[in-house]
Amino acid sequence: MKKILLLIIFLNLFSLSLSARINETIEQCRTRYGEPKAEKTSGPCLVKYYFKNGMNVMAVFYKDKAVVVNYAKPDSSNPFYKRTVDKDGWMDTISSPNIMEMNLPLPENEIEYLKNSNSENEKWTKTGDNIWQREKKTVAASYQKNILTFKVVKQNDNKDKPSYLNGF
Repeated sequence: MKKILLLIIFLNLFSLSLSARINETIEQCRTRYGEPKAEKTSGPCLVKYYFKNGMNVMAVFYKDKAVVVNYAKPDSSNPFYKRTVDKDGWMDTISSPNIMEMNLPLPENEIEYLKNSNSENEKWTKTGDNIWQREKKTVAASYQKNILTFKVVKQNDNKDKPSYLNGF
């Protein structure tokens, strides 16, 4: 019984340090993970890759807010993954066509924990096979090919919307 309790406590502490959250700022992610292992720009977005506690975390920032966050647990026994990470070859790993095959499945309890930490006090509703949406329909989550993804699907504010787009 004590072993089970200790395992639950350990998993909760482990998960607490992993939970980047949708809508966090770049600085909040830096505080949570340290410096990114790699980063690149993609149009108006900045993509940062972190590695902490055995998890890869990719965050896409738009206007200093995380609008997409991916979580994956890499298979450290994969020779390509191990070789590139050991040599700080993060961009090789990230751009590999085999990146999906380098990840282990996430246990259900970790998926649930990460959904809860990205809920911003909203309930998740299942909308498909391994697909969920938050109550206000502003954030969606999916678990595909061993990667758990959260993404902003609708912005609440229209301050950047040109007036000629009213009604769209």
